[in-house]
Amino acid sequence: MPHIHDFGTTKVGTTESAPAVIEKTEDFSAQHFRKRVPRRSLTDYEFACARILDGWHGVSERSEAGSNCVSPAKKKARNERDETDRDHQSTTSETSLAAETTTPPASPSSSSVASVSGDDSPDTASSVVLNTKSIEENFLEMFATESILDDAFFVGHVNTDADSVCGAIAAAYLFNGTPLISEPASSLNGEITFALEEAGVPVPVAFADIEDIASKKICLVDHSEKKQMVPYLRENINQVVGVIDHHALASSFYTEKPIYMDIRPWGCMCTILTHSFIRMGKKIPQHIAKLMLSAVLSDTLNLKSPTTTKADKFAICLLSAAAGVTDVDAQAARQFEAKTKWACSLGAKAMTRADCKEFEAHGKKLVIGVLEIAGSPAPLLKHKEDVVKELEILRGEKNVDYAFFFVVDVVTQTSVMIFPGDAEDKITDIAFKLDISGKSNTEPNLKSVGNYASRKKEFFPMIQTGLKEFLASN
Repeated sequence: MPHIHDFGTTKVGTTESAPAVIEKTEDFSAQHFRKRVPRRSLTDYEFACARILDGWHGVSERSEAGSNCVSPAKKKARNERDETDRDHQSTTSETSLAAETTTPPASPSSSSVASVSGDDSPDTASSVVLNTKSIEENFLEMFATESILDDAFFVGHVNTDADSVCGAIAAAYLFNGTPLISEPASSLNGEITFALEEAGVPVPVAFADIEDIASKKICLVDHSEKKQMVPYLRENINQVVGVIDHHALASSFYTEKPIYMDIRPWGCMCTILTHSFIRMGKKIPQHIAKLMLSAVLSDTLNLKSPTTTKADKFAICLLSAAAGVTDVDAQAARQFEAKTKWACSLGAKAMTRADCKEFEAHGKKLVIGVLEIAGSPAPLLKHKEDVVKELEILRGEKNVDYAFFFVVDVVTQTSVMIFPGDAEDKITDIAFKLDISGKSNTEPNLKSVGNYASRKKEFFPMIQTGLKEFLASN
């Protein structure tokens, strides 16, 4: 029987006797863009991107962006690759970049998103031809979604980030809607403004500035938690007609009528949108590709975050090509530097609230703030005493039991934590398995938690565990 290597909704089927080319893609990382990854370990990513780009630009009109997906070393080895491709094709049961997660692999006779030209000549065989889904399938995909989301307003969460803003713009482009930001433009962080300026895209209108909002259809992007919604929607949730998100569906979320939902366990919501563009047979224009690339780089910390999935790695490969970005590492460094400069300009109040999310665990309420920088946290730690005071104020404002604030160095993937009280101190000692004698504290109200960088996959789950043990012993 064929076994399936799962890229989320991307399924590549190979027979057990076929060369396990796809098995080596776990090694894919930003090193790809420095041309240091072995040739065969990236074959499937590169072929997939080349096929899609060929479909957008036409085989005879492949843009320079497409060359990002095939390195010079690959071009020199075309004959060898073509032979491998033909062997791989003969044993492959299905290659589909458009298969739904719940859909079983299609039979070899059904159409797939991509297939390699059967011409034996090196020049034509190496030009990969996009064999898109049938017109009927693309029509149904677009008809089913656009009839729901057409003319909708797309908005991300409060305390907004790059994925929310860039994702709202990309989703609005894809579904013929209107992008909104959840808060005034003055609240956007340096990373978001960098992304918008790089793409040459203006700041969207704020949700609060839309007239007659009660008559509008709303699609949430990058969130479903009520507390993360703009205040108006918390009381008018039945205006929501769609959710596109990569977080767990909030237990508090409900609607009276069925809605469009696309929730996938990937590292970035814009990775989901990248998949949607492909699935609906729509080309990603350069400015939209730049926005989504910034979002994926942000949420996955340039593919270094533990939340990174194979789908995100594929998205980076495709989006960088479509955006014309040849050095993704350099692009990420510039982006993170912009956010660091912005962070260093903030006061303690803005720091603690810039990226702060509320959670509930074991009957308690808590907030976890995160501030990502590129380099040493020393410039920010000068404000430590003021940050502690603001965390105490924040506990009262939000009516929560605990407040945690992490400064994450995206370069070294390490974090320090500032905390307001003994409870937070003890909980995190348990959570991060630190020295319970207190030696983990570099100074009062400050401690290093080590090589952790993700709120979703590390900080919150670990704090949940620490909180449970703390409550049991007190």
